[in-house]
Amino acid sequence: MTLPFMTYFPKGLERIGGQPTNFIPKLWEGLILCKNINPAEAHGILAACLNERLMAIKRNPELKPKLHTFREDPYDRWQPGKLIHAVVNNRTPNRFQFLPTIPCVGTQKVQICHYSKEMYGNRPPDIQVDNIRMTPQAVELMAHNDGFERVEDFFAYFNTDFKGKIIHLTDLRY
Repeated sequence: MTLPFMTYFPKGLERIGGQPTNFIPKLWEGLILCKNINPAEAHGILAACLNERLMAIKRNPELKPKLHTFREDPYDRWQPGKLIHAVVNNRTPNRFQFLPTIPCVGTQKVQICHYSKEMYGNRPPDIQVDNIRMTPQAVELMAHNDGFERVEDFFAYFNTDFKGKIIHLTDLRY
């Protein structure tokens, strides 16, 4: 199944709007880290599976790896074992698959609920994974594992209520 990724955050988001997502190298770092692919082999896989458009992207071990992604899934299509075709520029002539086809390792239900500022002030949003409320520390870890530098950036992107799934590329679970 096609899993599209953006290369820039949408304009208008607080602090991160219009900035590069760095999701492509962060996803590669996650695969190298969690699939025990050595960097030289990763470069070889990259060269063999992809084309020269991506060769300009260099590894950056300083980046926090992206280990999963959030998606709405109203028809329950995302399941463990489904093949993932990670792409940018989906549904355009420039569609580009930037990872080898990999299986979905697992999914978890996720729900983000924002509180009314009038009633609750600056109370942070509530996140539940598989109906279990996440602690602030777990939310921070989740934001980093989803490719965000700061939890505030995560909530700038997920700035409205959200219900969907975490699509895992590794064995990580919350």
